[in-house]
Amino acid sequence: MKRTFSFLLVLFFSSAIAAAQEPAGLEVVVTGLDAPLLDNVLARLSLSRQRNNPQLTEAMVRRLFTIAPGEIAAAIEPYGYYSPAVEQQLSREETGWKATFHVVPGEPVRVTEVDIKLAGAGRDEKVLLQAVDDFPLRTGDVLDHRLYEQGKKKLTAAALAEGYREVAFSSHRIEVHPGHRSAVIRLELDTGPRFLFGPTIFAADFLSHNFLSRILPYREGDPFSPRALVELRQSLFGSDYFSQVDVRPGDVPEGSVSVPVIITLSPKDRNLYGLGIGYGTDTGVRGLLEWTNRRINRYGHQFNLRFQPSERRSQFGGVYTIPIRDPRKDRLTLLAKWEKEDFETTETEQRKVSVAYDHIRRAGEYSAYLSYLDEDYDTGLESGHAILLTPGVRTTWRLADDRLRTQRGVRVTLDLTGASEELISDSSFVQASISSKAIFAFSDQWRIIGQAQLGGTLVDSVFDLPPSLRFYAGGDQSVRGYAYKSIGPADALGNILGGRYLVTYSVELERKLFGSWSGALFFDSGDAPDSMDDLAMKNGAGVGLRWNAPFGQVRLDVAKPVSEGSESWRIHFNVGADL
Repeated sequence: MKRTFSFLLVLFFSSAIAAAQEPAGLEVVVTGLDAPLLDNVLARLSLSRQRNNPQLTEAMVRRLFTIAPGEIAAAIEPYGYYSPAVEQQLSREETGWKATFHVVPGEPVRVTEVDIKLAGAGRDEKVLLQAVDDFPLRTGDVLDHRLYEQGKKKLTAAALAEGYREVAFSSHRIEVHPGHRSAVIRLELDTGPRFLFGPTIFAADFLSHNFLSRILPYREGDPFSPRALVELRQSLFGSDYFSQVDVRPGDVPEGSVSVPVIITLSPKDRNLYGLGIGYGTDTGVRGLLEWTNRRINRYGHQFNLRFQPSERRSQFGGVYTIPIRDPRKDRLTLLAKWEKEDFETTETEQRKVSVAYDHIRRAGEYSAYLSYLDEDYDTGLESGHAILLTPGVRTTWRLADDRLRTQRGVRVTLDLTGASEELISDSSFVQASISSKAIFAFSDQWRIIGQAQLGGTLVDSVFDLPPSLRFYAGGDQSVRGYAYKSIGPADALGNILGGRYLVTYSVELERKLFGSWSGALFFDSGDAPDSMDDLAMKNGAGVGLRWNAPFGQVRLDVAKPVSEGSESWRIHFNVGADL
């Protein structure tokens, strides 16, 4: 009998332990809160984090349920709520456990005083005083610990940017009085001494140190800034000279505030070769043979030689680039090029040399150039030869979140050029054009893309200009549905001659389909008249397929003219960045 009783007792406790250790399903419901408080509660709540744990048992559920009110209070405290009321209920459902919490956050704690003091050499620094004024929490604001930490980081970052490497908070505290729902912020920032940029030491013998020093975004004696070193590293990597870049501050002697900078550079291969084949609806089958010398000499000069044969337009030429002033932004380019075009009834062969000054800005580029053009041409019944010396300026302004795959952005390009018979040229003219493109994404799935181009030429007759300086419309980048350079004034036999003016615009609606693919609907319109009185816009419309590749967007369009009742469709194919 005694043995039987002992056996039943062991069986009872074993069953109880097994029940406590049996995996338990769990649902967690929190009400009374909105984002971001709700999100933070669910992220901090142990019950929520463990609800899918296969090892979760009844004992664990009850223990985690017990500590949940404290976790909820801690989760909403950073948002200024220090006195929440939590109603909780734990029930056993058919599918497992259900833990319900109704939270009343109560009145938030508000800031009643913000006391920020500066000490050290930078206590009177205007930038730091402005950072104090811009502290994100002010009297009357709800005490948000996230904003408090952001404000501290901005104060520290402002000091570091001004050369205060040893900046630190000698005092930082928040005095919270939950009963009075009030808080006092007290900060004291000690900037320490101001450090300055010392000498820059280059470990690179393949380029002139004088040339390299012109890349520096700082001068010796400027306030030391880690941000400037990051900018320098990016500039060196983007210069196409270096395969490896190491930029670091050197040791500062005791008692000194001069920080040396040590830059170690490894060169890229001097020569780069390119070989390719492709297809464009404007050019037909095309090829590419290219050679680039990244370092002609120790002064950063570069040379590019390119041969691009195609069915309708072939080019061969070289560009010699000389970095000047700030090599990151300024350069001289010397160009020599031969080009031949054969489109429908127009044939041209041109030889061109030019010198240009290019200045690259954060929001675009500016170029001033002088070109010498020698061109032979046959356009329908017209044949001719032109020699022109054409100075000009070109500027591009660009604002975009991402030039490759733009969600919001705009680009505007202005071009002005001309020639005078008194300066070598066979004719006198002045020509100006403006082109623009804008992209706006109004959801994750949809983008609208608009383009426009206007151009005009002051010249006695369009026949005084070679075809390369006349305006045409039609093609991949103009009015789709029409062939390249097929819109413009024509002679008696229908040969397109080109005009003195240009007006085109395009509207495109693009929708993401799946992955990197999207589809588009578009409408294009344009004309290239010899007189604005003869303006007769030609319209094209169609559909397109887009592939967003790592190197840009690949576009395949099918379009037809809609203003002439034509039933023929034309395929257009091109590749490039959005802006």
